[in-house]
Amino acid sequence: MKFKTVISRTPLRISFVGGGTDFPDFYKLNGGKVFSAAINKYMYLFVNKYFDEKKCLLKYSQTELVKKIKEIKHPLIRNCLKLTNSWGLDINSVSDVASGTGLASSSAFTVGLLNALYSINGQFKSKEFLAKHGSEVEIKMTGSPIGKQDQYITSYGSVNEIKFLKNDKVICTKFLNKNILNEFQEYIILLDTGISMSNNKILSKFKNKIKDKKYKSQNLIEIKKLVGLFQNNLKQKNFKSCGEILNYNWQLKKSFSPNISNKYFDEMFYNLKRLGAYGAKVLGAGGRGYFLIIANKNVQNKIKKYFYKNNIIDIGFDYEGSKIVWRDNF
Repeated sequence: MKFKTVISRTPLRISFVGGGTDFPDFYKLNGGKVFSAAINKYMYLFVNKYFDEKKCLLKYSQTELVKKIKEIKHPLIRNCLKLTNSWGLDINSVSDVASGTGLASSSAFTVGLLNALYSINGQFKSKEFLAKHGSEVEIKMTGSPIGKQDQYITSYGSVNEIKFLKNDKVICTKFLNKNILNEFQEYIILLDTGISMSNNKILSKFKNKIKDKKYKSQNLIEIKKLVGLFQNNLKQKNFKSCGEILNYNWQLKKSFSPNISNKYFDEMFYNLKRLGAYGAKVLGAGGRGYFLIIANKNVQNKIKKYFYKNNIIDIGFDYEGSKIVWRDNF
């Protein structure tokens, strides 16, 4: 059955450890591994049949009314429409959090749009399918210099160890103890640095660095090892050690590029530690966005008081992944 209107909801994500090992140039030689979580902040895609089936109306930060697919300026929309062979639609998106803040909004957008486009034509795809084809749209078709974890965690939801095998296979393993996760999420807050922008320049330099045969990938290998260590401490509810591992991951990550951090971020990190946070790191590629912070409630209150001018978000985990929340037939 085809539908007139479809709305998809796809979670944003936070990445604890392992980021960078999900780049093909690394995992095809060494294997990759990350530990990430989908959170209860969402990207919504509204897809309706447009009254003129020969055109598409696209509304995001800009508005486009186009007659041909090659006219579309937004590369992710253009390539999602190509992949799904879709046309004659009114597409609109709304996010709980601004884009360019290190929460994988572009991947949530891509996965959510694919979900909605297939659904409006009566095709319901698996989470693995959406993640795999979301990666294809972003990395192969659009040429974004990114890794593969974001499409998988936003599609699957929950808290996952994600392995990237040398043969390109991806294995998602959920962290199953919800009692621990319910307790752990109370220790997590996000602190807005006040900077939002595209991270493609940082990611491109990082990708080129991995490709360079002279580049020593020891720090990425070390980051990969932190995934198992983080999970072991989480299972024991040793949240302080989880924070310390987060700190170490951040220090290793900063070695990849001088643009990942700056004096402003270093000062924020110093003050977070001074106030008693167990650990912190800037999410995404760095250079902008949110600090992920692990701290007890008492320290969280101190952080909120000290950084009162910054946007601080309390979050929880999402366990559903990308889903269709509304559909209306003809």
